[in-house]
Amino acid sequence: SYGGYAVLSGITREPDLYDCAFAFVGVYDLELMKKRGNIPQLLGYGPAFLDTALGTDREELKERSPINHVAKIKTPLYLVHGILDRQAHVDNYYKLCKALDKQGIPYQKLLVKGEAHGFYKVENRVKLYEELLGFLNEHIGDKAATAGR
Repeated sequence: SYGGYAVLSGITREPDLYDCAFAFVGVYDLELMKKRGNIPQLLGYGPAFLDTALGTDREELKERSPINHVAKIKTPLYLVHGILDRQAHVDNYYKLCKALDKQGIPYQKLLVKGEAHGFYKVENRVKLYEELLGFLNEHIGDKAATAGR
């Protein structure tokens, strides 16, 4: 979840730095993280933990949320999520796709039924890794090298 957040933060803050980006089961909207998923549902300490970890200033949460900066993205992006994810709630994926589409930013995506925060079924891992290898090959591998990148 933090890895996906870091990827999106990187490509929105430094749009010319990366050749491509892979975001897997990430948190892209910090306000959403405080409302949806398994952590806010942990009565007694979940909301307090999130307030401590993320802060309570709504404007700061918006500023630190990559979803609010997608217009800056120039980097080829491969976005992957499990439909059952409650840790980095799948609504992060849906909201990010909607924001990217609204800005007309191209991206590759994979949303997998029956998976949550990580992929555990062999067939889903194989599909992910095959697609990821193709994506990486296109943008930083042999295909990119022969295309003069």
